[in-house]
Amino acid sequence: MFETARIMALREGIATPLFDTQPIGQVSPSPTLLVETHKLPPGDWQSHAIPQQVLTMFLRPGAMLHAQENGPFRRIELSTKSLALSLRACQESIQWLAPAHCISVTLDDAVMAQAAASLLDGRSFEARPAPGIRDPMLTMLMHTLQLEQAHGYSSGRLFTDGIEQALCARLISQHGLRVPPASRQAGLPAWQMRRITDYIQANLAQPIPLSDLAACANYSPAHFSRLFQASFQATPHQYVLQLRVAHAKLLLRQRQYAVIEIGLLCGFTNAQHFSRTFLRLAGVTPSAYRRGAQTKA
Repeated sequence: MFETARIMALREGIATPLFDTQPIGQVSPSPTLLVETHKLPPGDWQSHAIPQQVLTMFLRPGAMLHAQENGPFRRIELSTKSLALSLRACQESIQWLAPAHCISVTLDDAVMAQAAASLLDGRSFEARPAPGIRDPMLTMLMHTLQLEQAHGYSSGRLFTDGIEQALCARLISQHGLRVPPASRQAGLPAWQMRRITDYIQANLAQPIPLSDLAACANYSPAHFSRLFQASFQATPHQYVLQLRVAHAKLLLRQRQYAVIEIGLLCGFTNAQHFSRTFLRLAGVTPSAYRRGAQTKA
């Protein structure tokens, strides 16, 4: 009997399946290589952060809009058998413009580390996110996994484990960044934490892409995200929202701006986003917070 598991994402800090539709086919026999095939309808924007390493192959042509953090959106054309390595630990928004048919897998950190240890002489590895990978070997492995799922994983877990190891080895050898041991540390040094906080506070009214924050510390986005969370006990996206709400509280205690203006000044895209985020982090709506501040005054 296979154990039921889903590829997960974080939406508003809550763990939920990455895809809203139910997976097609049987569940993978591997506890680390989760496999899901989906037929996704076009629809509204979906925002999430993916904590795992996820590789996707598209089984039919399609198109999507994509935005990272609160940055501008761009249109991405999806061709048959194209591959995408998802952003990790980064807030992103996606809108499917046409029906999508895809197979997605998770790649376990421990399996990736084992492959890196063999191929990189002990150096660390980070997969480089990409929306359009062209790699015949990865495509063949994903197609083999699709056929195996369609046949109920009749070859057994050992075969699936072999595909997982081959996928990790290919990504490490062809599609990633080597990180020297000197750059691996528990967290960011204090001076970098101050520099990043100052940068965020100086740019609260503007979109702040993860890539810009990573550049402040001279790390790749994926490695920076791990160091950031170890240092601030929050993802970059969560920390930026915390600073935006803190600045909004300061402005709400004054009478200079209307509530909707304060939301825009603090980098929120619209009034609904401002109100929803403020309520979640402060426990009250922006208007209620302003009334309470005036009462105390």
